Amino acid sequence: LGLVCIDNLCSIAASCNDLLFKNPQLQDQDGMYTIDPDGMGGNGPFEAFCEMTFDNGGWTRVLFDDFENNGDGWSKTQTTTCGNFGKILGGYDQFSDEVVSKSVNALDIEHDLVLLRASYYAIDSWDNEDAFAQIAGNEVWSATCHHNNNACNHNANGNICGGNYDDGSVTVEGVSGGGNNEFTVGFGSDINQSATDESWGVDDVEVFVR
Repeated sequence: LGLVCIDNLCSIAASCNDLLFKNPQLQDQDGMYTIDPDGMGGNGPFEAFCEMTFDNGGWTRVLFDDFENNGDGWSKTQTTTCGNFGKILGGYDQFSDEVVSKSVNALDIEHDLVLLRASYYAIDSWDNEDAFAQIAGNEVWSATCHHNNNACNHNANGNICGGNYDDGSVTVEGVSGGGNNEFTVGFGSDINQSATDESWGVDDVEVFVR
């Protein structure tokens, strides 16, 4: 549950951070909890995933996209299946030198930080070009990838999909200041060849607020 109790009076926590502040024993106890951001008399409480480990915990997840169905809500919605990477947003011959973004609603949760996590896939003949991620237009993560070294795990993965080059995979994790109930998250690259030579995609996108 997500109860906060003071002087034997209990209510449902407004957020994962509120829940952890009043129940510090939940530190490192990631999981689903009931929260109610606008309190009694407003919208009903709901279940949310709480990240209680990273940076002392208290993060409420407000978005999770695994793209198993589609890419609805993203500025480009194409999904593909990339070998054992599975179904991803983008992929071979889809995304190139561009930013693909989505508007996120913080569910009226008071916050001053946003955490973005995802899996990023650098497909085919990348040669020291950058992958990056943004929150509200600000870059919060980047990686330089090359198809013939292991900076982005190209050599470890081998040729998963696309053309005759190894494909990279790297974990995205970035934090930015926040506060707005609506903001964007985005991913992109500065690759300089056509999407049949260099392309990218993302999967398992998670956005948290605290």
